[in-house]
Amino acid sequence: MPKTWKSAELRLAKALGTERTGPTGRDDNDVKHPYLAVECKYRQKLPKWALDCLEQARTGKTAAGKLPIVVLLEKRMSLEDGIVVLRFADFMDLWRKSAPADDPIHTRGLSIQA
Repeated sequence: MPKTWKSAELRLAKALGTERTGPTGRDDNDVKHPYLAVECKYRQKLPKWALDCLEQARTGKTAAGKLPIVVLLEKRMSLEDGIVVLRFADFMDLWRKSAPADDPIHTRGLSIQA
Protein backbone atom coordinates (compact mmCIF):
# COMPACT_ATOMS: atom_id res chain seq x y z
CA MET A 1 0.00 0.00 0.00
CA PRO A 2 1.39 3.46 -0.85
CA LYS A 3 2.68 5.42 2.10
CA THR A 4 0.51 8.54 1.90
CA TRP A 5 -1.69 10.40 4.36
CA LYS A 6 -4.75 8.95 2.65
CA SER A 7 -3.52 5.36 2.94
CA ALA A 8 -2.57 6.00 6.58
CA GLU A 9 -6.15 7.10 7.28
CA LEU A 10 -7.48 4.02 5.47
CA ARG A 11 -5.24 1.65 7.45
CA LEU A 12 -6.24 3.33 10.70
CA ALA A 13 -9.95 3.16 9.87
CA LYS A 14 -9.64 -0.52 8.96
CA ALA A 15 -7.80 -1.30 12.22
CA LEU A 16 -10.62 0.42 14.14
CA GLY A 17 -13.27 -1.48 12.17
CA THR A 18 -14.74 1.51 10.44
CA GLU A 19 -14.08 3.77 7.46
CA ARG A 20 -12.28 6.90 6.47
CA THR A 21 -14.36 10.05 6.31
CA GLY A 22 -12.53 11.40 3.27
CA PRO A 23 -12.33 14.99 2.10
CA THR A 24 -15.92 16.05 2.71
CA GLY A 25 -15.35 19.78 2.87
CA ARG A 26 -16.76 19.73 6.40
CA ASP A 27 -15.01 20.16 9.69
CA ASP A 28 -15.10 16.47 10.55
CA ASN A 29 -12.77 13.82 11.93
CA ASP A 30 -10.59 11.74 9.58
CA VAL A 31 -12.15 8.42 10.59
CA LYS A 32 -15.78 7.58 11.33
CA HIS A 33 -16.22 5.84 14.66
CA PRO A 34 -19.15 5.46 17.05
CA TYR A 35 -17.13 6.26 20.19
CA LEU A 36 -13.80 7.81 19.17
CA ALA A 37 -13.16 11.20 17.53
CA VAL A 38 -10.20 10.17 15.38
CA GLU A 39 -7.65 12.38 13.65
CA CYS A 40 -4.72 10.87 11.77
CA LYS A 41 -1.63 12.97 11.13
CA TYR A 42 0.88 11.45 8.73
CA ARG A 43 4.37 12.93 8.43
CA GLN A 44 7.51 11.94 6.56
CA LYS A 45 9.29 11.82 9.93
CA LEU A 46 8.01 12.22 13.45
CA PRO A 47 10.01 14.41 15.83
CA LYS A 48 12.99 12.41 17.11
CA TRP A 49 12.65 13.92 20.56
CA ALA A 50 9.07 12.58 20.84
CA LEU A 51 10.14 9.09 19.77
CA ASP A 52 13.07 9.29 22.20
CA CYS A 53 10.70 10.23 25.05
CA LEU A 54 8.48 7.22 24.35
CA GLU A 55 11.53 4.95 24.15
CA GLN A 56 12.71 6.33 27.49
CA ALA A 57 9.30 5.56 29.02
CA ARG A 58 9.39 2.04 27.55
CA THR A 59 12.93 1.18 28.67
CA GLY A 60 13.12 2.88 32.06
CA LYS A 61 14.62 0.85 34.91
CA THR A 62 11.19 0.22 36.48
CA ALA A 63 9.13 0.14 33.23
CA ALA A 64 8.85 -3.64 32.78
CA GLY A 65 5.21 -4.72 32.56
CA LYS A 66 3.91 -1.14 32.57
CA LEU A 67 2.13 0.93 29.92
CA PRO A 68 4.66 3.41 28.47
CA ILE A 69 3.20 6.88 27.90
CA VAL A 70 4.56 10.39 27.40
CA VAL A 71 2.63 13.42 28.64
CA LEU A 72 3.32 16.57 26.62
CA LEU A 73 2.73 19.96 28.22
CA GLU A 74 3.59 23.44 27.10
CA LYS A 75 4.30 26.40 29.31
CA ARG A 76 1.27 27.45 31.36
CA MET A 77 -0.81 24.50 30.07
CA SER A 78 -2.98 22.75 32.62
CA LEU A 79 -2.32 19.09 33.23
CA GLU A 80 -5.87 18.34 32.06
CA ASP A 81 -5.02 19.79 28.62
CA GLY A 82 -1.77 17.83 28.30
CA ILE A 83 -1.40 15.38 25.43
CA VAL A 84 -0.81 11.69 26.12
CA VAL A 85 1.31 9.83 23.58
CA LEU A 86 1.42 6.05 23.42
CA ARG A 87 2.00 3.40 20.78
CA PHE A 88 -1.07 2.50 18.72
CA ALA A 89 -0.69 -1.16 19.68
CA ASP A 90 -0.83 -0.21 23.37
CA PHE A 91 -3.88 1.98 22.74
CA MET A 92 -5.62 -0.90 20.95
CA ASP A 93 -4.93 -3.24 23.88
CA LEU A 94 -6.54 -0.71 26.22
CA TRP A 95 -9.44 -0.03 23.86
CA ARG A 96 -10.25 -3.72 23.44
CA LYS A 97 -10.56 -4.01 27.23
CA SER A 98 -12.74 -0.92 27.69
CA ALA A 99 -14.70 -0.39 24.45
CA PRO A 100 -18.48 -0.79 24.57
CA ALA A 101 -19.74 -4.21 23.48
CA ASP A 102 -21.15 -2.85 20.21
CA ASP A 103 -17.87 -1.20 19.16
CA PRO A 104 -16.49 -2.46 15.81
CA ILE A 105 -13.35 -3.71 17.58
CA HIS A 106 -15.50 -6.39 19.24
CA THR A 107 -18.06 -7.03 16.53
CA ARG A 108 -15.53 -7.48 13.72
CA GLY A 109 -12.66 -9.21 15.51
CA LEU A 110 -10.08 -6.73 14.22
CA SER A 111 -6.34 -6.46 14.69
CA ILE A 112 -3.82 -3.73 14.03
CA GLN A 113 -2.30 -5.92 11.33
CA ALA A 114 -5.18 -4.76 9.13
